[in-house]
Amino acid sequence: MGSRWWLSVSLLAACSARLGGPRPSATSPDAGAGAQLADAAAGDAALPDAVQVARDNACGVAEMQGDLGTVSATAIVAAQVPGQAPLIYSLSGATPATAKQPLADWSYVELWDGYGVFSAGTAQAGTFAITGDETAYSTCGVCLFTLADDADGTLANAAHLLFATSGTVIVHSVGATVGAPLEIEVQDATFDEVDPTTFASLGVNSCPSPLQHVDLTGTVTTAP
Repeated sequence: MGSRWWLSVSLLAACSARLGGPRPSATSPDAGAGAQLADAAAGDAALPDAVQVARDNACGVAEMQGDLGTVSATAIVAAQVPGQAPLIYSLSGATPATAKQPLADWSYVELWDGYGVFSAGTAQAGTFAITGDETAYSTCGVCLFTLADDADGTLANAAHLLFATSGTVIVHSVGATVGAPLEIEVQDATFDEVDPTTFASLGVNSCPSPLQHVDLTGTVTTAP
């Protein structure tokens, strides 16, 4: 199965994920999505730059992310193949310590119908361990990232891309229509830096960036 890649601005890039083609991301680096993400993060207080720099690792993310609490996030639903089911559900929220910085760090989750823990059907509420298929972006149904130094919370614009190697993801609610709630909780996650094109481990930086907890809450703003 080929590697995934993010959708174009128009979300019209074709793919054939189940037949070995590339997999798109639910979000695109368009100005509208970026503005939505920035608005969602605007209410969070930022730590002084000196504090943030002191605790950053080689990937530009806090060495220990700790408990981020509840974070307002932007929720987007997109079709894996334009105009058709199955779907991708994404939720992205800036970490409170960096939300007011021009380049924030983001907790980012994608749920993929028909992949990994959802291989039998559509994304559902439940508790899922980051293990097996969930530890590779080509196969995960629950795909957990930390995006480092990113202006808008999309995979395309992260200076460093960290993919989860362990942890638990609790999907509290998931919907496919505009206005539907999307809430995803993350517990005890660790990460590894990956190549932004192939999503293979880079193996050069020590960036586990342990994340004790975050509860991402949003309402779907864009859907097929």
